[in-house]
Amino acid sequence: MVLIVIALVAAAGFGLFRLFMEDLRYSKKRTDLTQYLGITAQDDAAIILNHELLTEYAKLQNGRLYFSASQVSTMLNKRFYYSAADGTVRYCLPDQIIETVAGSSEWTDASGVHTEEYPMTMMIGDTLYYALDFVQRYTSFDYRFTEEPSRVVLTTDFTPEDTAVVSGKTALRVSGGIRSDIVTDLTKDQALVVLDQMETWSRVMTMDGLIGYAENRKLKDFARVERTPQNVYTEPEYPSLRTGEKVNLAWFNVEYLDSNSLVFDYLANTHGITVVAPTWYRITDEEGSVTSIASADIVSRLHENGYKVWATLMNFSEAGSMQTFLATASRRQRVIDTVVADAKAIGADGINADLELIEDQYGRDYIEFIRELSIACRAAGLVLSVDNYVPYDFNNHYDMGEQGVFADYVVIMGYDEHFGGSQEAGSVASLSYVRNGIERALTMVPADRLINGVPFYTRVWKGTDGNLSSIAIGMSEVQQYIRNNNLPVIWNETDGQNYAEGVANDGVYARIWVEDAQSIRMKLNVMQANGLAGVASWRLGYETPDIWDVIGEYMNE
Repeated sequence: MVLIVIALVAAAGFGLFRLFMEDLRYSKKRTDLTQYLGITAQDDAAIILNHELLTEYAKLQNGRLYFSASQVSTMLNKRFYYSAADGTVRYCLPDQIIETVAGSSEWTDASGVHTEEYPMTMMIGDTLYYALDFVQRYTSFDYRFTEEPSRVVLTTDFTPEDTAVVSGKTALRVSGGIRSDIVTDLTKDQALVVLDQMETWSRVMTMDGLIGYAENRKLKDFARVERTPQNVYTEPEYPSLRTGEKVNLAWFNVEYLDSNSLVFDYLANTHGITVVAPTWYRITDEEGSVTSIASADIVSRLHENGYKVWATLMNFSEAGSMQTFLATASRRQRVIDTVVADAKAIGADGINADLELIEDQYGRDYIEFIRELSIACRAAGLVLSVDNYVPYDFNNHYDMGEQGVFADYVVIMGYDEHFGGSQEAGSVASLSYVRNGIERALTMVPADRLINGVPFYTRVWKGTDGNLSSIAIGMSEVQQYIRNNNLPVIWNETDGQNYAEGVANDGVYARIWVEDAQSIRMKLNVMQANGLAGVASWRLGYETPDIWDVIGEYMNE
């Protein structure tokens, strides 16, 4: 018995010794949290966004958190708009604009002037910062701020998360190993977010935003937990003047006031058109001046014949494309006031905004113009439609998604795949080009707000690469050209078009991707399959009469 007791005591002692030695092997060294979070300035606050430590920082000013304008736009809400030209910050709601001057605690809305106990925005150096509490008024997100060192845990993604509970006192470490430095101590029953569970260690985050590694043997109660945001901002409803019926819009290109009556000659051989969009308003300078060739008499006569009128506003002419006016509130407002007041006075039903050749640097100004124009149109009872190029990465600054919130209709100008300056000959609107444009647009705009424009013109390409030229001609004219030059025509299934090529009468090789009733039907089939809000056509007078039968079939589907 004595020997047994001695053996047991020895075994116990050896076990305790092993535990003691093992405990000695665990590093007691602590990491510097300021360095660990990458903080270098006294007023910096580390940002942990949806469980990820970012390499950029918020600012702590007078006990409040401020995020830079770019951080707010990319992380939280891109609708806040800052104009360096005016020194103002604006936020558009369906029926009014919230505005404050950078650095001010005062702000205005439709009801008047209001004052806060803190500056809602401030300039730090050359950078504009927004108070996080101000942003939260119009945005759904939660945040938790912790000091020493300053850090903010920001949550915008409320999908379920994996959690665990600390089963006994342990440490959060920089990496998965007992010799790794300690980030912070973990206490029994402390809740953690599990970011990545491995064999013996898990990458975890404390509720105050410290990320590191903990031993699995010190964790328990692993579970997936549903999350509910504490701050829920309910986006207001943006009233729309959409009728729910398909739109059949025809652009009427008119250059002079005396040419307005030609629209009735063009309409004489058509049927099924619901909206006529005459090109009546032009922005003529960067001060926001607008010229008009609109006619109340033409509107009245079009109404008598059952047509709606959406007057088109353009920013381009032989003088160039106007865009710098977009950066100044007073100049934007000048355009908006002029066009909306005139459209209302002549009895038009809507505004069709066709602002083209906008450079990326004016993208934010452009979409702010569309927001502000929508507020004015909504107040005046005018439908707002906005024309767009076929969407690609290089024209993302037109922000079709934001247009789809504020405008009643977003219109794709589904043509000019190849244009006058193209380096190679090709279709104006091949089937794949149209399909890809619609499918990409639908990732940003609901189908019941999206209209696709089709071309009533074709390009005749002459010469070869390196010596290439083209002219745009209407549907009737191209058929006559093909007949006069005895060009053979074949159906191109891939492009969804008839194709003609051969040596023309002038001895120069010609190629034509023909737009006709057959090609338009193929495009309309794509639009119908995707449930679009309707069709637009550029331009009235270029078409052959049989087009209206094809479009009529689409309208009745």
